[in-house]
Amino acid sequence: MPSSDRLARLAGGMVLLAMANATADEIVLDGSSKLSGKVTAITEGGGVQIESPVASEPLSLKPGAVKRVVFAETNETPAPGGTRLTLQNGDHLPCELKSMDDSTLMVATSFAGDLKIPRAILSTMDLGIHEEKVLYDGVTGLEGWTNDKWKSQDNRFTCNGSGRMSRSFDLPDQFAIRFTLSWRGNPNFQATFADLPDSDSPTVSRYAFQFNNGGIELRRLGGQRPGASTTLIQLNNNRQPDSFPNSRMDVEIRVNRGRSELWLLVDGVLEGHRADPVKDPPAGGGLSFSTNAGGDTEQTVSNLRITSWDADSDRYRTEDRGDTTSDSLIFADGDRYSGKLESIRTPADGKTVLSFKSPVLEQPMTIPARNVSTVFFKAPKNTEPAPPPSPFLLRLQGGGSLQVDSCSFSGNRIEARHARLGALSLKRSSVASIEQAGFTPDPKESQE
Repeated sequence: MPSSDRLARLAGGMVLLAMANATADEIVLDGSSKLSGKVTAITEGGGVQIESPVASEPLSLKPGAVKRVVFAETNETPAPGGTRLTLQNGDHLPCELKSMDDSTLMVATSFAGDLKIPRAILSTMDLGIHEEKVLYDGVTGLEGWTNDKWKSQDNRFTCNGSGRMSRSFDLPDQFAIRFTLSWRGNPNFQATFADLPDSDSPTVSRYAFQFNNGGIELRRLGGQRPGASTTLIQLNNNRQPDSFPNSRMDVEIRVNRGRSELWLLVDGVLEGHRADPVKDPPAGGGLSFSTNAGGDTEQTVSNLRITSWDADSDRYRTEDRGDTTSDSLIFADGDRYSGKLESIRTPADGKTVLSFKSPVLEQPMTIPARNVSTVFFKAPKNTEPAPPPSPFLLRLQGGGSLQVDSCSFSGNRIEARHARLGALSLKRSSVASIEQAGFTPDPKESQE
């Protein structure tokens, strides 16, 4: 029997096995085939080794055959980190600052412990990412919710088929809603927020996040006339259900009612920013989750958090970096200086401070990290040849990504090699997926 036929038959058997084995890793092959098993190694050449209950010996898949590996979902919630680093190659690392000198930045991460990062490969450092006040974290389950057909277990809310749950919160003018949405089957999901749940007004004013086979949409509902609806942000391209690894996405919606503005982030990436065209923004604190699907479809909301949010600090993080021949520092209140970030230190009290020298000041400034929004690092002179592109992109649970050259697996660790950071030892539970660089999911891939 030709090897291609054997692989096709094996793929079919493993797909059936995967339907009954939710803890298995998923391997997406070139084309529409999917395998299920436990990934044990990814070689520098791109080959993948897996262990499977349907095979008596480990399987070796040839380089180029595997497009993406989606790791089995765990109940572990990753620590987001108060700082987000962007490297010169586009990698994103959530972390906590420890120290920095002329050559090296030391950070602590939840996925790989302490890391030494050469200053020369740093591009941007965003601070104060998750210092908001937590208003709700889902730990009380369905307590306080008006509920129809949703169930709760281990801080996860699940609905089979159609159902609705709602609750009212005391929300400030600036707030953020974050949650992980996962599904099995054909999802049809809506979250509405910022409304007055008990209002009798025919022009109920609210926002709505919608996700179904058409993609993702953020809408403004009501506020002017009965039944009014305006699309604020619409994502169709590669945002259908079959384009998300492991049938899940991380959603973050930021609202600034003072400026009537909304931000939408999907899997940690800013997908859109839009002003509300209606003069008066929704004034309520209502939140609801609704599903409208067949009984064989399961939809789950987990990691639900509602927080206050500093809209002004985030606005400064989106500014143009300006002069690339020196470092630039933006304060949380918007003041900006050019010069050099000389050092970072974290004393025993845990309150990190930055030392920044500007040519317009006689002495370096000592600045508490909590007062800093963003640091742009001086662009390198590129005197050394750039390393060749890495063949794999490793995506972290809860946001963040790393380009790596190879991976090996041992128990609950993933050993990876990064072109500029060297050898990395990562917690397997902190990695969402590994995919070939430039991989684009095929929207025709079967959900099964």
